[in-house]
Amino acid sequence: DVVLSRDNYFKEVTVSAIGEMTVIEYYFASAILLFLLLCGIPCSVFLKRESKALRAKLKIAGVRPWQIVLSKWIAVTVLYFIIILILGGLSFIIYAFLGNSWIKVSMLQILAMVPVVMSVSAMIVFVYELMKSPVESVMFLFISTIIMLFLSGGFIPIGFLPEIIGKISPLIPTSFLLNQMGAVITDEITVPTTMITLIIAFGFYILSISIDSWRQSQQD
Repeated sequence: DVVLSRDNYFKEVTVSAIGEMTVIEYYFASAILLFLLLCGIPCSVFLKRESKALRAKLKIAGVRPWQIVLSKWIAVTVLYFIIILILGGLSFIIYAFLGNSWIKVSMLQILAMVPVVMSVSAMIVFVYELMKSPVESVMFLFISTIIMLFLSGGFIPIGFLPEIIGKISPLIPTSFLLNQMGAVITDEITVPTTMITLIIAFGFYILSISIDSWRQSQQD
């Protein structure tokens, strides 16, 4: 026996830059969030700005800006729910054939995706309200998605990025969405993270209403 064995004085500690998630789970969460955000690009078909004539008719009919924005938000959210239900159904089918517990999705996990979907949908509607044309919206959505996910550690974990990015990261909305996605995948869903995700969703909804109301006041 060694008198001064190193094991008597030191113990092995695993340091992870991605928290409790495995590498596969971490990048799977990032990939899902990236997929959801980029799915907003085809939404340009029905999220483009209304013509002045249509806005005038809607105003005469008593339709207010918050109702217009809400209808768009609901439309995108429903579209995402359909996609999620299809993917969830496929996961159940794959689980039935392969018996792979990692891809099994519980009902709680599907419900925990609701705040993420609401937030992503609200962000997409906000982008289309902010920009003047569908082309500008698509370009801005793509570029901002890449930048936000990078700053959130979606491509490279925050622990490996410069310190300044680590300070900026908590201020980026996608950081909270990434945390919620990680909680969904690991089935460790918490109320605070879910509530923050919902606050982000309604925050972007309010911003979209403000932009739409301002634009309508400029046209009057």
